[in-house]
Amino acid sequence: MSGRLEEAALGPGRHADAGMLNERAGVERLRALALALLCPLLVLCAAPPAHGQLIRGRILVEDAAAGADGADVALLDVSGVARARATADSTGAFALSVPEPGLYVITASRIGLAPVRAAVTVGEKEVVEVELRTTARAVPLNPIDVVARRTIRRGTLDEFYDRMERMKQKGVGTFLTREELRKRERMELAFALEAAPGVLARSSGGAGHVIRMMGPGGVCTPDVYLDGLPLTGSAGSGSGEIREPPVSGIYPWGNAGGGAAGARTSSLHVMDLEGVEVYRGRFEKPDDYWPSTCGIVMLWRRKDWGEPFAWKTLFLAGGLGGLLVLLGTAIF
Repeated sequence: MSGRLEEAALGPGRHADAGMLNERAGVERLRALALALLCPLLVLCAAPPAHGQLIRGRILVEDAAAGADGADVALLDVSGVARARATADSTGAFALSVPEPGLYVITASRIGLAPVRAAVTVGEKEVVEVELRTTARAVPLNPIDVVARRTIRRGTLDEFYDRMERMKQKGVGTFLTREELRKRERMELAFALEAAPGVLARSSGGAGHVIRMMGPGGVCTPDVYLDGLPLTGSAGSGSGEIREPPVSGIYPWGNAGGGAAGARTSSLHVMDLEGVEVYRGRFEKPDDYWPSTCGIVMLWRRKDWGEPFAWKTLFLAGGLGGLLVLLGTAIF
């Protein structure tokens, strides 16, 4: 009864206003609930990124007016742990992303430049610009690695090349290399050796010629060695004349002396030689060899001496011959 009386007392208009108020109150409650649910999401979306700091810089090389191209740059924290790395470009510029605010050390290094270390403090969401300077510095590199070793054996071409370098530094002796001998390949060996000062070619009295040298007392017979082995003079029999060489079948000047001895020996061609050493008088002599009052001539043969045609040339000639045969067969 009391509810109905109150409702009757309000009248029809008053009843409608009360309903609207109740509906509006419900909408406000729903809006408040929605805001309550969305607020955490909005907060998360508006939160600043975790990596919001940045260091930009450039490394300059003093007295060079250029950047440290290719320098390795690192960002170290207070414990020395690298938190970011970068490589400087051609102008020396670099950029480092800073994980969190704090104190850091920037290091930069490159071969040929002095290393750089600099401390920098980065605030929250801050971009710091730095400029580092370094200087050019010579850096000693590791020595050349030894990849092979061998002992210089007497009577080998290693002996010739080793002694040629040492004697040239002392200004002792005359040396004819393979390139210089090639210019005289059409000559008899005795005449080819006249390219060395003091060496003379003289008739042997038979077929061919012998080597002589202009010594202090006139023309004399030098000691001659072939691949480190003696052939003549005090290096051989002591007579100053040609004797049977320890290398079978070789006289360096052709059919020296003629006769039976010449008939059973062959000649050494200029292009069989790799090099020649010439020493004049007793005051010029190669190491570990007995001095001569006249002089010393040392002949060194190539490894492939006595082979006028290389295998490559023979294969090429055979291939061309086969091709000509095929062409002739096809034509006829």
